[in-house]
Amino acid sequence: MAKKNTVIDLGFVPHKYQTEFFKRWKTYNELICTRRFGKSVIAALKLTDSCLRLVASKRKKQPKFAYIAPQKDQAKQITWPIFKEFLSNLIDSGQVTISDQSMEVYFKNDKGKPWGQIKLYAEEKGGAESIRGNYLDGVVFDEYDSMDASVVWRQIVRPALGDTSGWALFAGTIAGKGNLYNLHKERKDDPRWNIGIYRFEDTWKHLPAYCEWDESSKLWVPSQEKYDDVIEEYRYAPSEYAREFQCDWDADGVDPLIPNKFLRESLGRHIKEDAYSHDVKIMGIDVAGDGPDSHTICMRQGLGCSPIEKYRDIDERALTGVVMGKISSWKPDMVFIDHTGGYGTELISRLRQQGCRIVRGINFGSRANDAEHYSNKRTEMYHNVRDWIVDGGSLPDDEDIEQELSVLSAPEGVNGKAMLIKKDDIRELIGRSPDKADALALTFAETVIKTSNNLNNNNRIQTVASTGYDPFNDDRNDSYGVF
Repeated sequence: MAKKNTVIDLGFVPHKYQTEFFKRWKTYNELICTRRFGKSVIAALKLTDSCLRLVASKRKKQPKFAYIAPQKDQAKQITWPIFKEFLSNLIDSGQVTISDQSMEVYFKNDKGKPWGQIKLYAEEKGGAESIRGNYLDGVVFDEYDSMDASVVWRQIVRPALGDTSGWALFAGTIAGKGNLYNLHKERKDDPRWNIGIYRFEDTWKHLPAYCEWDESSKLWVPSQEKYDDVIEEYRYAPSEYAREFQCDWDADGVDPLIPNKFLRESLGRHIKEDAYSHDVKIMGIDVAGDGPDSHTICMRQGLGCSPIEKYRDIDERALTGVVMGKISSWKPDMVFIDHTGGYGTELISRLRQQGCRIVRGINFGSRANDAEHYSNKRTEMYHNVRDWIVDGGSLPDDEDIEQELSVLSAPEGVNGKAMLIKKDDIRELIGRSPDKADALALTFAETVIKTSNNLNNNNRIQTVASTGYDPFNDDRNDSYGVF
């Protein structure tokens, strides 16, 4: 005699678009949605359903699921109450036990033992590290744009899902071209992925948050008043509305350094040769540190910028050969090399050993020339990039440099000076180091004045350049002149 299935009523009916998203469910899922779409409820429903099914299957291995939020306060004050409310019927019936302290949910098996587990984690300060080396049957990333994807997903969670062929949901409201954008760009045509984008204007009539209960029809009906309230509230914040309600990748972020309008116009902009041919030639080199970063070379002459080149898996000896070749053929007036934290020191030394005297090391964290307005050299250089773009600079048509520059912000600090977003925060936003943007920024490290033309004399380049910087006040006593 077949055993009857147990039906558990959670007292929740998904709205039209939640149902649509569930029906397309796959191993990997990305949900990009308007505010008040109900993504946390989707997460709670999917985690609960998956965990209950595994508990009912009597699998010997304990079912384990995770919900990961960017910050502990978000997980504890926003997400955890939603879980408790959503599971209240099961908690009251004794089928579920919870721990407020550890933010864990346990579903009891047929012997009454707490067995299936859902645990909430905060990604900040390594809060998801305890997953490392463990296994998971499913995971939800809430507000994925605010996480360090290269660590929490690639290094920790993805291996944990491998043993069980578990599923993953990446959800959030977009914050510019960050982690959610990378997933969408890379996986939108991948049949293993379910990607849903739900904009306010397309969905509001079916979202309970923007509807009212009609007693006569016993139905939720769209509220024009609630719709109008949203439009009015964001009338003077169009970029915020475009980002958070319309899921617009190209909307400006908070305190954008370079408005996307200017950035898009700069990409692949055609400029005549006589608009830059008389200007100095400057090379910026961002030397890779430890890890996955690349050596990156940018060559800029006035308003023109050549395609920015990246070099992986070569040491600084090989990089020296590449750079010397470009110096010989392009004949720059100055070469600025990042040596923040000591990186680039070997390259600078090797170039000078070969007689190159137009090389200068730049510390991104050093004092700005205009210390009254900028917190450090890095902030000043990127503001110079911004001014160059607005004034007509031509960027290569390159998605990497567009993304790296689009996420930059530089709000005013407590001291009244501009402070650029930290490099580690950029890594979290886009999942990689902004190597191309840093190489471009280096070409604005100092003012370079062309005092003579580049000449080829007996196969040796002669260049005299002034940077507007006083070498006698520099503790490194860098040299300038010919090589």
